[in-house]
Amino acid sequence: MKKNIKKWGFRGMKSKKASIVKKAGHKTENILAFLIGVPVENILTGTGKIDLTNKEGDSISLKSSHDKKGRSQICLYSYDSDYFKIKNVSAVKMKECLEVFPKTKEEYRLNRLSVKKNLQPKMVELKNYINASNKNKKEFLSFIFFTTTTGKTIDFLIVTDQKLSFYVFDASEVVDTFCKKTIVENSKARHPLEMSNLKVLFKGKNEKGKYVNLIENEIRTSTHYRRFLSVGNKTKYLFVLLSNIKPHKKVKDKLILCGKAISSFKF
Repeated sequence: MKKNIKKWGFRGMKSKKASIVKKAGHKTENILAFLIGVPVENILTGTGKIDLTNKEGDSISLKSSHDKKGRSQICLYSYDSDYFKIKNVSAVKMKECLEVFPKTKEEYRLNRLSVKKNLQPKMVELKNYINASNKNKKEFLSFIFFTTTTGKTIDFLIVTDQKLSFYVFDASEVVDTFCKKTIVENSKARHPLEMSNLKVLFKGKNEKGKYVNLIENEIRTSTHYRRFLSVGNKTKYLFVLLSNIKPHKKVKDKLILCGKAISSFKF
């Protein structure tokens, strides 16, 4: 689920740019490993959500987007993904969104409009489920951010800023903060050629007090066809996390522990 994504939305990033982004991400992981005092062997390569582990063996998800707009992939689940073997309602409803798509991209291209019309009520249903209770919202956020294919939960989220400082958060505190400080809506068409209700959006307040998109959930139809994509704007959601998870403690140059992580993160 890492950095091998395309430009954002349904279209995606060209393979050359994807390679550059992926290599930059690996370099960032090496810097983090050095900062927390673990060998490069603690870095986990591949497409899983766990990027590395600390000295205590705690699992870490690192969000270090090198996209100029700060966009960073959270998850990308294919129709046959092992993630959908996990039995929770969020997983079921996400897969139901994928089920409206034909098996092949060619079939989709021939029936694009009707498929999107069939997707709209499924995305509304997913949004309604998330909004129905705090428990549902936590379940969905945990599933896209911190749940592994074995059903285990990742321990920490580390997010970089534009100056490559590393902010460490307890995973449960991240979920709690997003639950309290976001609203969940479906997307709205911005012009006559667009269709509403094709995405589920998590919105939070920026520094001006305006609600902006923090996390976008949609179906990928380009290179990685028929996949559920969650993508976040790292710059915007880092602001929300830092504004609500306090205090902040700088323990090393470029390494800042936040909230519960001050006492629980070992390095």
